[in-house]
Amino acid sequence: MNKAPSKQLTRPPTKTKSTRSLPVRILLLSLVVVIVASTCAVLYFYSKFSLLVETRLREGLQQYTAEIYARPYALALGKSLTRPQLAERLRRLAYMERSSHAPRTFRYIPDGLELVNERGQKVGVVFKKDTVKALALDGQSIQHVDLEPELISSLSSAGGKKRKYVSYDELPDVLIKAILAAEDKRFFDHSGIDLWRILKATIVDLRNNGMAQGGSTLTQQYVKNVFLTPEKRFKRKFQEICISLILETRLNKRQIFELYVNETYLGQRGPYSIIGFGQAAALYFHKNVRDLTLPESALLVGIIPAPNRFNPYRYPDKAVKQRNQALDLMEENGFITINQRLAAKNAPLTLQPEATYNYFEAPYFVDYVEDQLSQRVNREDLFKKKFRIYTTLNTDLQQAAFEAVREGGAEIDKALARHKHIGKPQIAVAALDPRTGEILAMVGGRSYGQSQYNRITAAHRQPGSAFKPFVYAAALETPFTDGPVKITPAKTYVDEPFTFTFGRTLYSPKNFSGKYLGLVNLREALTHSLNVATVHLAEDIGYDQVVRVARQAGFSDNLRPYPSVALGAFEVTPLELAQGYTIFPNLGTLCRTRVIHRVETAAETYTENAPKPVSVIHPETACLVTSLMQTVLDRGTGYGARQRGFNLPAAGKTGTSNDGWFVGFTPDMLCVAWVGFDDNRDINLVAANSAVPVWTAFMKRARELALLGGADFIKPANVVTVDIDPSTGLLASSRCVKVTSENFIRGTEPTSACLENHSGIVFTSGPNPPEAGKPTSH
Repeated sequence: MNKAPSKQLTRPPTKTKSTRSLPVRILLLSLVVVIVASTCAVLYFYSKFSLLVETRLREGLQQYTAEIYARPYALALGKSLTRPQLAERLRRLAYMERSSHAPRTFRYIPDGLELVNERGQKVGVVFKKDTVKALALDGQSIQHVDLEPELISSLSSAGGKKRKYVSYDELPDVLIKAILAAEDKRFFDHSGIDLWRILKATIVDLRNNGMAQGGSTLTQQYVKNVFLTPEKRFKRKFQEICISLILETRLNKRQIFELYVNETYLGQRGPYSIIGFGQAAALYFHKNVRDLTLPESALLVGIIPAPNRFNPYRYPDKAVKQRNQALDLMEENGFITINQRLAAKNAPLTLQPEATYNYFEAPYFVDYVEDQLSQRVNREDLFKKKFRIYTTLNTDLQQAAFEAVREGGAEIDKALARHKHIGKPQIAVAALDPRTGEILAMVGGRSYGQSQYNRITAAHRQPGSAFKPFVYAAALETPFTDGPVKITPAKTYVDEPFTFTFGRTLYSPKNFSGKYLGLVNLREALTHSLNVATVHLAEDIGYDQVVRVARQAGFSDNLRPYPSVALGAFEVTPLELAQGYTIFPNLGTLCRTRVIHRVETAAETYTENAPKPVSVIHPETACLVTSLMQTVLDRGTGYGARQRGFNLPAAGKTGTSNDGWFVGFTPDMLCVAWVGFDDNRDINLVAANSAVPVWTAFMKRARELALLGGADFIKPANVVTVDIDPSTGLLASSRCVKVTSENFIRGTEPTSACLENHSGIVFTSGPNPPEAGKPTSH
């Protein structure tokens, strides 16, 4: 019997050891790859961003600015000044109120102040009736002392930015706490990123289906502003976190906080961005940052999210709401008490008037300084070092110029409204020290925020009769020349309608008033700005002589020897005209304008040498023309200055083209005032009713500031004064009906006397001014 084959049970094949470990190996290999890749990525990004940070650290993370300073602030006996005004000035100069002997500190004493300047010298100031009554330096009585120059503005390497860099130690405690409460309360505890804040922001963003709340620390905000772009993308956020972490290992917290407060955007003023809390404190409150109060600090912090949307000048209610939210956060985080919060919330919004930017930042002047600086220093080099530029600006006179523009503008607008004239003309003022050519003040328009066009330096317009003194200077210079014509102030011309022939051209000038005075001498012709008589004079000496003197006085080479040049029928800027006028108070010497004293860096100082004076006319000639222009103020077209109360010895000349001009001066101050439309429309006002009021308002303020000496003009020894008969120019006698005193260059005075005055002409050389507001001409 055959047995059936038995079934053998076979076990399923078992996995070998190598087969079992394959997934593990793959997993481990993948993990190694990930770790290596991650490490490489971390090392790559760390190396990349670390190199970026290191490079920026070597170059300097601080954004360099070229700081522009005014001339040193002068304290003198008799200066019109109050104790609160001086205290405010000291705070702007970064002085701190405290009882110590540390430099740049001050304290109140009975009837005055005691301060310690940056050199450690103790200065005592005593006031009486809003005037500096006594001055002492280290206990010794003195007449005068200069304090430190005031920082007026800065230039930024990134165009269109204004910044005043401040150190961490300058920041008031209330500002630091406001920033921390509103922006990053754990700033001094985290290492560049705040995970809890990021988590909270992410949750809020998810709930709002978008980027509703930021989770950036101050470090991240600074990195975004300086290293990156503000785009909201994951790549940029990743870069921001990496750089922030690296930056925190290179700098301490105070350094990073300092960089943040100097880089934060806080609004716009005209064409410039306001960068940093130092600049914002100056522009919004006209304060040094260290003097900010709790409500002021909260306001600046409150507008950080959208400075233009919360602009306190344009949207005060929104700005106050933002301020109050910042105060709530400060109290919520334990930085202030509830009483402090309530008091700060109830504080009024007290901003510096926006218009005052035109003087305390001197924007037109600063633009001109930048233009002049660019001709001396390469702009790229300017911001590789920290430059300090010391200028000629007098901050008191800058304010006086601004207020004169505002005051004169109101009067001009009122006059134009009566004439139903559409629009408000522009007004510009500049003041010089005629002895040095230094520009002391400059306002190039009514509002820099509305127009940055500087009419003082850039507006080329016809000066009209304001040019006539140069015609008279050329004429009175003839006694020193070899020509056949010798003109003296006694020379007479017939003032009546006349047609001049020049080549094949006929020229028929008319007096501005339409009135003619008959026989007049040079003093009467200039006093009443008579056009026909002036062209007669220019024709007598030759138009070439007029152009020659004008070119020597700094006017353009484009002047042509035509009859119309005698009446200012060519274009010139107000600054060029003012510069030319320096030859008169300077006894014939031209002083070219300047705005920079010196430029300093940490390594070196560049001293700006004064331009070399140029002799244009003889001192005697300058004296005679100045004397003629004194009569313009005393009883001529500039008499409005006297009517408005300016009574110091002064000289000047009006000019009316489509614009109004007045250039007037004392021995120690020269000022040009210009009024006109930018499109060259006729303002329909004579200079006596446009430029003269502006000039007078400025000069009266300069007098109140004790910046005008009040002395009369110097009379050279070679100038003699004699009494003459004005109708004949001969020496006066007992038979003369009219007698006037006149100046002559010695040797040119008349030697024979008149027999009688039979002209029948009534001269206005006595104290009979033209009708107020109606000058005889322009």
